[in-house]
Amino acid sequence: MALFIKKDGMATNGELISSVTALRCDKVLGISARDISEYFTDDAEEIAARQKTVADCMKLPALAEGLEKLLWYVDSIKEILEKERAYSSDMERTLYSVRIIEQYMDAIAAASDLFEEFGDKLTSERLHGFLAEFSQVYHSEGYAKMGEYVRECLEDAQTVKSFTVGINLNTKLEPTEIGIISMNAEPFVTSNFFTELFGSGRMKDKKLTPMVPFSGKSELLQRSMYISMNDYLCKAVKRAFRDILKNTDDITMALLSAENDLRFLCRVCKAAAALKEKNAALCFPKADTARMRITGAYSPLLLTHLPYYKVVQNDAEFDKNGYSVYILTGANSGGKSVYIQAVGLCALMFQLGIFIPAQSADMCPVKSIFTHFSADISPEGGSGESRFVAECRVMREVISKLTEDSMLLMDESFSGTSSSEGAAVAAQVLKHIISKKCSCIYSTHIHELTSYTDELNKNGERVMPMCVEMQNGERTYRIIRGRSDDLSHAYDIAKKYGLEFAE
Repeated sequence: MALFIKKDGMATNGELISSVTALRCDKVLGISARDISEYFTDDAEEIAARQKTVADCMKLPALAEGLEKLLWYVDSIKEILEKERAYSSDMERTLYSVRIIEQYMDAIAAASDLFEEFGDKLTSERLHGFLAEFSQVYHSEGYAKMGEYVRECLEDAQTVKSFTVGINLNTKLEPTEIGIISMNAEPFVTSNFFTELFGSGRMKDKKLTPMVPFSGKSELLQRSMYISMNDYLCKAVKRAFRDILKNTDDITMALLSAENDLRFLCRVCKAAAALKEKNAALCFPKADTARMRITGAYSPLLLTHLPYYKVVQNDAEFDKNGYSVYILTGANSGGKSVYIQAVGLCALMFQLGIFIPAQSADMCPVKSIFTHFSADISPEGGSGESRFVAECRVMREVISKLTEDSMLLMDESFSGTSSSEGAAVAAQVLKHIISKKCSCIYSTHIHELTSYTDELNKNGERVMPMCVEMQNGERTYRIIRGRSDDLSHAYDIAKKYGLEFAE
């Protein structure tokens, strides 16, 4: 049973990987951008199912630790498989096969223990079903028989102390064939007068020659020993494998096929635990078909150098039937980029089916999330194009892929030219974005762009200006609706730093 169901081909595109990297979601979760992109989904039911699984693990830390242990078994099995392939000796491969079966059995037992301890506490049907399958196998007759086979194999491998050798001779009494007659649990004792007299109790039995040191140079004997040992152990292992295939093939395959899901889940739980340790707010959004409303969003990356109580939280809202495009302006270092990052992280993490960094939220799934961050766009090498040309080229590619089910986050786009020229280009870009009916936040220093708001809204109220709040010349890092009073802010900031002159 899969812990996460992924849509083929939905989230492996380069744009999403770029967005994950730009928003630094990989840093927040400790998961590669490519791995994150593979779990991106727009299916509301799938998101809800994942949320239950993650919530159970966050609520029950010991369960999360147990899943880490289960993942350890998976890694151990893979490591043994690699070693098995690396060795050429049949006997060595056989012994590794026995070890693999041991690890399978331990994994099944560990998962069964998790079900026994937490089964009645789980709200996630998937996680419950996943562990229940292991528990069912653990309590089956086949599992008990498999254990017996494994113990026999290991005991046989560890207790063989001697061989009885048979040799066939030709007419000249020359050895022609050699074979192992039996494998014995006790070593032979060197024959002498006392062992014959008191050991065997049979004086007439003088068929054994004294035991002599074995140099290992008898290739014929050595090969016979290995063939015999390998044949004996292989038969036992094959019996065990037959029993595995008959009784637990599905469950062992489920364990290996769930490796990526387990690894993703465990890393998500570690990220959640780290944030909870800092008393940061986390929530699981409810899915909404038309609106996205986030209360108290923040960027977890701020917690690397700030305590949570000092992190300013902000709200965000998109409405398919109302405002869905925001032009964000305001003072430098006022929190615009952080705001975009916070909103983007909430959108991405929601559609991974995990917690988001916010107080509460209702969110509408989108099919794609695009970013257009000026700082991340470089001119193509050797082409001679400027940064501004490169920004236009990338934006053209993004716009061609936008749909009404897309989200676009722009940070300082078109800042590589004059303010007036940048505003004119940005206004045309926003017209195209509005026509696509997608959600968008555009953070910019081009304050003139807000003067285009009325023109952009002539066919309906979709564009809303936003700005960084200022109080007495100080940035509050809160994002509020409305236009920025840039002149007033400039005077306040100049005054703060002693640049006040009498008229």
